[in-house]
Amino acid sequence: MGVNPDELRGKLIFDAGCGSGAISIEMAKTFGMEVVAMDLAFGVELAYERNDSPYVHFIQGSVLAPPFKERMFDYLYSAGVLHHTNPDTQKAFRAIVPTLKKDGRCFIWLYHPIDKKHHPHDWKKLYLYDLIRRKVTSRLPARVQFFLYLLLIPPFLLKQRIFSLLGRKVNLLTWREKMQGFFDSLSAVYVNRHTHEEVIEWFINEGFDNVEISDIGAYGFGTRGDLCKPGPERSQESL
Repeated sequence: MGVNPDELRGKLIFDAGCGSGAISIEMAKTFGMEVVAMDLAFGVELAYERNDSPYVHFIQGSVLAPPFKERMFDYLYSAGVLHHTNPDTQKAFRAIVPTLKKDGRCFIWLYHPIDKKHHPHDWKKLYLYDLIRRKVTSRLPARVQFFLYLLLIPPFLLKQRIFSLLGRKVNLLTWREKMQGFFDSLSAVYVNRHTHEEVIEWFINEGFDNVEISDIGAYGFGTRGDLCKPGPERSQESL
């Protein structure tokens, strides 16, 4: 978020697309924040059952229609979520912005495009994975996908072992983390990709100031800004 951790204590944050809820719980535990964590998937029910913090509140809902009052949250956080919405990422972004207070800070993390500029060494591999996702795996039942990816785990573990014996750099992912990687890469029905320039433009158009690319990783990037000029209240239909 680009702020001193002490400034987060006692603040209310909206984790839009919280997944398993692990980060949401850690926000409250580490920074003393109160967290409203929302996800559409049924996994949020497991997060609710596991949660033992009175400062974390799990809700099942969609980022396209967040069930909250306008200007409710001090901070807005959404990492690796909005680019999986249909019909487009910008619509999801515009839907969650009204929940943020004036002068509140927003951070979102999205995928880079698959091209030589952003993936100079592995763009062909990523393009192939994306093709397989669109044409095959995302169309399979979830249980079939699970067992398909499970079959890929033994070769992954064997490769780790061989590399370790040869003294080569080893991928330190556990088999569960590797399974999560398979689902991230091959299972999403919708995957939108964006450039830095267009996402910065989204922020500016929604009334944000101090907009900057705050984090650049191998597969995506984070953007943050401060909401200085909130737009008029909008109905979900207008979004």
